[in-house]
Amino acid sequence: MESVGLWHILLALAIFSLIIEVFTLGFLAGALGVGLVFSSVGAYFELDTEWLIALFALGSIIAFFTIKPVVDRFLKDKVKTNADSIVGQKGRVTEAIDNATGAGRALIGGDDWKVECEEDLAVGTRVHVVSRDSIVLQVKRVEN
Repeated sequence: MESVGLWHILLALAIFSLIIEVFTLGFLAGALGVGLVFSSVGAYFELDTEWLIALFALGSIIAFFTIKPVVDRFLKDKVKTNADSIVGQKGRVTEAIDNATGAGRALIGGDDWKVECEEDLAVGTRVHVVSRDSIVLQVKRVEN
């Protein structure tokens, strides 16, 4: 029976690192895991310690700068959720927007929101949301 060699230990650490990556974000543990795989291959071929360190560094750097951007592209949340989903929606002014007094409300997405606009708008004017600042929406008049 073969004894446990250095390459076994490095490969076990690589697997452990990749398991940790499943529970974390950022692909740092994954990149280190790839570096450990590179290093374990070098240990299998009984390379010197300096070469194992170099392979570990090379594998980690390659993984971090080539695989990480691909992973980031697929993991980015492309669906707007919660309050950010309100941007771009249309609605109607329910309380006249008056910049002098700061008054203004609109019904957007079934909810009544405090709104601000660059111009004063009358009740019933159709608007669309251009941005959100906390619980106040910035709106513009919908041109027909």
